[in-house]
Amino acid sequence: MMISALAKLIPLATIVGGAAASSPKLKAQIAKVMQTTEVVATQQEISEISKMVYIDTIDGTHPRVENFESYLKTNMRTTNGTQRDTSKDQWGQAYRLAYSRLRNELVVSSAGPDQQHDTADDIRGSYPLESGVQI
Repeated sequence: MMISALAKLIPLATIVGGAAASSPKLKAQIAKVMQTTEVVATQQEISEISKMVYIDTIDGTHPRVENFESYLKTNMRTTNGTQRDTSKDQWGQAYRLAYSRLRNELVVSSAGPDQQHDTADDIRGSYPLESGVQI
């Protein structure tokens, strides 16, 4: 008897769950969670990239701004067998590298969720440069 009742409830739960998943409010919440996940993943990746570039500045093999895309493709590895272009952020935009002589630092950035560089939602990571580093 119990199995029969459960067998009747499973399709009903599936229908109710499907209806809830199609609600605009739930879709908006899911989209917000997905965007937050992409931002966190990009922040972590930028942290790893900026650290890698910093380490390469110590031995003088740091990448040039104009070759940053190929540098990332060569030096960044994806995790868990994921296939994606490691020179691009979670939204498919190229990461940027800049060396600031004024602040004596290197900066790696992503355009962020709006996919436009130099806006409020950009994601950045920086490292101070050792004095005497040629950039």
